[in-house]
Amino acid sequence: MVELAKDKEEKAREIISELKTEIAHLHKIVEQGSGLAFSQDNTVQKLMDAKEEIKNELTQSKEQILDLTKTKEMFEGRTTRAETELASEKETVEKLTALVKNNEEERVREDRKQKQAEENRRKLEEDLKTAREQIKKVDEEILKKGEEIKRKEATIEKMTTDEQDAKM
Repeated sequence: MVELAKDKEEKAREIISELKTEIAHLHKIVEQGSGLAFSQDNTVQKLMDAKEEIKNELTQSKEQILDLTKTKEMFEGRTTRAETELASEKETVEKLTALVKNNEEERVREDRKQKQAEENRRKLEEDLKTAREQIKKVDEEILKKGEEIKRKEATIEKMTTDEQDAKM
């Protein structure tokens, strides 16, 4: 659109320039006093009409250029705002992506800690179970040894009593 208007404006300028040259030439002829023939008079009128038409086209072209310039500026403004918003959105996405990554890393660390704690708990439960079993075995052994000690004490006491009875 803008290029078309520029082309029309350039053509209009060329025609205006040619017409100005032609008008200057015709003025010289008039000044020299030569009479204009009817066909020349008609040609001058056509040239003046063409000049008016070109002036109108030039005015329209200038108005189109102004309109197109305003439209271009409007679109440039929109483009600038859109680019700014896009940059802002990209920055927000990057921040959120980093936050998600950090949260994911934190979740993975917490999962590892939880698994380690669970593993430690299971190991402690196994150790506790083993310790309880060993305590139970030791208690059973203590009972057996206690019973054995009582039997031996009873045997010793009986032997002592038998010995004292034998001495008497």
